[in-house]
Amino acid sequence: FANNSLFQLHNLQCLDLSSNNLGGSLLENTSCLFHFHGLRQLNLAYNAFDGAISTELFSQLVSLTHLNLSHNGFYGLIPHQINLLSSLVSLDLSFNSFESIFDGEGFDMLARNLTKLRNLVLDSVDMSDVALTSFLNLSSSLEHLSLSGCKLHGELPTQVFQLPNLKVLDVISLTQTGVVALSCCTFPIVVLGGQFQHHLEISFKSFQLTYQEIRLKDRFLMFLETLEN
Repeated sequence: FANNSLFQLHNLQCLDLSSNNLGGSLLENTSCLFHFHGLRQLNLAYNAFDGAISTELFSQLVSLTHLNLSHNGFYGLIPHQINLLSSLVSLDLSFNSFESIFDGEGFDMLARNLTKLRNLVLDSVDMSDVALTSFLNLSSSLEHLSLSGCKLHGELPTQVFQLPNLKVLDVISLTQTGVVALSCCTFPIVVLGGQFQHHLEISFKSFQLTYQEIRLKDRFLMFLETLEN
């Protein structure tokens, strides 16, 4: 793998190795990637990588704008060096084996430093140690935020629903303890479900929640899961 002529392309900017049944440690099996200092887009999704994510991935590939590590077996904490990726526009870490993806400061630092992020996908990774107030620091450039099955607890700050460029918020199965005040939303699509159902019944007593789409003051609420009355 390391001797592949692909790795002689020193000016490579986009590399898609998704769905190639690559496995083992990211550092051991793809260390040649770290020589692509000008790489802007890297997709390693749908492989069988495991172990901790190497700090070198972030410290060597600082030009990345798009990074997809989803659907692997990574575990351990995300290194703080991810904050070096100041040009990152899209980040997908979903569907890995992280027992706890961020430490107490990790997500807060990411939210503060990755100011160009437009797409952030963290589905089915454990974020139970993340303080929901950290979401207040998310980039105002954010357009798509996906937090399905992240083991977050509490109530998302209202300001998250008011990010100026946000178009899609996916929070299926979020354990939300407060009522969702969708009247504060300034974006067109909210994807809800799971434990939100009881609170939706409280918030929308006058609606028959049997439709897949509800229009509310020119905003659209889309359900991926069927909601009962």
